[in-house]
Amino acid sequence: MTRGSFANESGQFDFGWADSTPVTTTNVTLRLWVGGANVTACNPIPADIDLTDSIPLISMDSGCQSDVQAANLLARGAQYILYYPASESRIYPPYVYTEGILGIGMVMPRQAQEWKAHAENVTITIGPPETSGLFAEPITNGPTAGYTSPFSSYGPTWELDVKPQFTAPGGGILSTWTWDQGEYMVNPGTSMSTPFVAAVYALVGQVRGTLDQETLRSVIAATAQPKAWNDGTVAHDDILAPVPQQGAGLVQAWDAAHATTILDSTGISFNDTDHFVGEHTFSVKNTAAEEVTYKLGHAKSVTVYTFTPGEAQLNVARAPPPTVDEWATINFETNSLTVPAGGSAEVKFTAVPPSGLNATLLPVYSGYITLEGSNGETLSVPYLGVGGSMRDTPVLVPGLGLNGVYLSSTDNHFLIPVAANRTFTIPRPGSTGSAIYPKMVVTPTVGTTDLHVELVALGSSGNSTLKITDVLGYRTLGPLPQSPVTYAHRFGYTWNFGGFLADRTIVPEGSYAFIARALRIFGDASKEEDWDVVETVPFILKYLA
Repeated sequence: MTRGSFANESGQFDFGWADSTPVTTTNVTLRLWVGGANVTACNPIPADIDLTDSIPLISMDSGCQSDVQAANLLARGAQYILYYPASESRIYPPYVYTEGILGIGMVMPRQAQEWKAHAENVTITIGPPETSGLFAEPITNGPTAGYTSPFSSYGPTWELDVKPQFTAPGGGILSTWTWDQGEYMVNPGTSMSTPFVAAVYALVGQVRGTLDQETLRSVIAATAQPKAWNDGTVAHDDILAPVPQQGAGLVQAWDAAHATTILDSTGISFNDTDHFVGEHTFSVKNTAAEEVTYKLGHAKSVTVYTFTPGEAQLNVARAPPPTVDEWATINFETNSLTVPAGGSAEVKFTAVPPSGLNATLLPVYSGYITLEGSNGETLSVPYLGVGGSMRDTPVLVPGLGLNGVYLSSTDNHFLIPVAANRTFTIPRPGSTGSAIYPKMVVTPTVGTTDLHVELVALGSSGNSTLKITDVLGYRTLGPLPQSPVTYAHRFGYTWNFGGFLADRTIVPEGSYAFIARALRIFGDASKEEDWDVVETVPFILKYLA
């Protein structure tokens, strides 16, 4: 952070502050003003308060915009403001665009509370960031420190392969990304965790003398450390985080480099209820110079719902996902396994899926098969399954919401639906001119391997020279440009229609509609019943003269 200083009756001390817009351009020393206990600056400051030579300390979490606060403080003479957040998880100060404010900054909650508790005779000195130097401010990582980040994406794949493979540090990382004046950025995300894992692969490969990807993935996954469930607010140390959130767990580079036990599985999928596989086997290879006995165990993870309960349509739940207290039962053929030096043996077990689940919401249950070796090694294999039918989950539904299929227009970027039989008059393909075009909006409920958007001729529309093909009972002229989409995600797609098809065929004026069709997960493309089809409201296409 930028270095500043404050003085009180005990002396002068340095502190850290984050600069913002507008940036302080001159050195200033101002009296600290904290106001009363309920002063938020969201309302006008009493007229008898003079802040001309003061710097107010104001909460960022007062329920109003920072510019509103700035305007009220400016009216009493303040030109510089220090904000503070309610939590150390907020490390970026607000921007202020109120004319007359000359400098904005932010201090951490700890510093703000210290000042508020002893605000008498405190003066603050701050200056231009480029000449003030740097200050290292210790902050905590909040309630999720040491656990999988709440913003981390969930698996598994739509075909129910175990993903993610494992986790790595990726929240609040002091990176090598340089910032202003030689500072280093603190950033979260896979931009941080992915290079960390790449480095782990390199180090483990160097120690083990191999860069074979299957071998490295196996030892890194087997030695990873599953973490307890943290819902973003509270840690639940009595149950592990779900496998679709953390995979095999947090990578342990040293353990992976020196493990003498090799497992031939990095994750087991029980599939969904339609394709459930309950009997499983994986091998354990002991590369040590002495025999090892492994105690087998089962560690359950929290079961999570894919969709939000109680909603009219299926909407993927936001983190943290809804949970349910039901788990799979694991029965081992034997509770321990002794493997001679240089030998291998098999772990065999049977899984019984949990009961009492809402299958429509696609509950994902998971856990870990654990192995505690007499040589001190602790290993695990993650598993997961879905207590519902992927095939029965619709990919496409008509209408609006977080997912749906409907007709919109290029009138604005808000994707507002248009009424039936709206006329779109557009330039004929190959000519120029401005117009509002029809727009197809498709947001799948779940992923699909095949997503098609096609133009349907209505009534007498169409030219007799254009071929009409029956597609699942619809009279289609062909796909739109950029259709089909393979392995389509659920975050949505749009198609602007300019009067021509994917093969550049120009369609005549007339009445049309769009259809979107998508293959259901585990569906057979040759079976009509495995496709979802949604037709939009009709529209009329005309060309500019």
